[in-house]
Amino acid sequence: EEVMVTGRVQDGDGTGEWSDDVCVSDGAVYIAGKEGHYATLWKNGVAQHLTDRSDDGRAFSVYVSGDDVYVAGIENRCAVLWENGVRQRLTDGSTMVWIESVFVSGSDVFVSGEEYNEEDKYIAKIWKNGKVQELSNGEHNAYASSVFVSDSDVYVAGYEVNEKGNIVAILWKNGEPHSLTDGKKNAWARSVYVSDGDVYVAGEESGIVKVWKNGVPADISRGTAKSIFVSGGDVYVAGNEGSSTSERGRATLWKNGFSDNDLADDYGTFANAVFVSGDDVYVAGESFGDVAVFWKNGEIHNLTYIPSRDDDENYDDSYDEEPEYNTINELRGYVGQGNAKALLEYVNYLTPEQQEETETDFTFDKKNTVISII
Repeated sequence: EEVMVTGRVQDGDGTGEWSDDVCVSDGAVYIAGKEGHYATLWKNGVAQHLTDRSDDGRAFSVYVSGDDVYVAGIENRCAVLWENGVRQRLTDGSTMVWIESVFVSGSDVFVSGEEYNEEDKYIAKIWKNGKVQELSNGEHNAYASSVFVSDSDVYVAGYEVNEKGNIVAILWKNGEPHSLTDGKKNAWARSVYVSDGDVYVAGEESGIVKVWKNGVPADISRGTAKSIFVSGGDVYVAGNEGSSTSERGRATLWKNGFSDNDLADDYGTFANAVFVSGDDVYVAGESFGDVAVFWKNGEIHNLTYIPSRDDDENYDDSYDEEPEYNTINELRGYVGQGNAKALLEYVNYLTPEQQEETETDFTFDKKNTVISII
């Protein structure tokens, strides 16, 4: 059984190691992410750089269909789809773009993401075999986080800012939007999965992880959901659990609404994608020290590492520096393509005191959640 879902991590320096997505096929484990400046695909722990050093890139999603491996990501300012390592540019680099997910159905390849328009608003989009379809009208920021195809129906989970400035969780079916929330509280739909005709969406509303089954919500825990997977009637959600927005979260896997497998004891770890193959459960994410990792049945495996001082060839003095997590101006410098979107999600983990130290102006909603950065 194969399932692909997407996620995202942040690290503490400009060239860190990120593990965004995982897929298993014929016993081989494929993970998409970033190593240094390189968009990277790991197969059974061996890294393949999809970009060269001069092209700042990142791989966000991976899908395996037969003998073909598809990876979606960014290279400089361009949205890119790699098929077996061969690059296809989906955009020309003239505007900012963010790629979220790739899914293959038969001979059709779908990619979801968002791209800036002339008014500096993100438009939610999907690309089918390289041809783009806009899901939002560009009046307000909108994001297409995950794509899934079932019985020729194309589902996209995402979110859009409404007229009042609140964020609404949305599920698009064949291009038609369906609101999962009423817009009174900020909410995000981040991953979609279809099983036996039932449509599952994972996300959160006002800091509470939720799963919507056919539009009906169920509360899980305080935290953030990154991906959802359904296998044999069991519903798996990967994300981060935290008791308040001032905590950075702890990598967590929920099964049927319960924390079946605590992946980490401490805060500051990230779980971004979940995949089930047979009896094995895989989670991709990031551990302490900006290390890209994955967990198999709760056991952690490093994809990257921080060299020791004795490793002269790979050691760099920057490894001695403490990661800077509470200075938004410096955070802007390393997020790059993520820009406001990544900052927006990140800054909500800071305490009010840390937010004041950033010397950056924020707009808050009634729940003291940052909804924009000036």
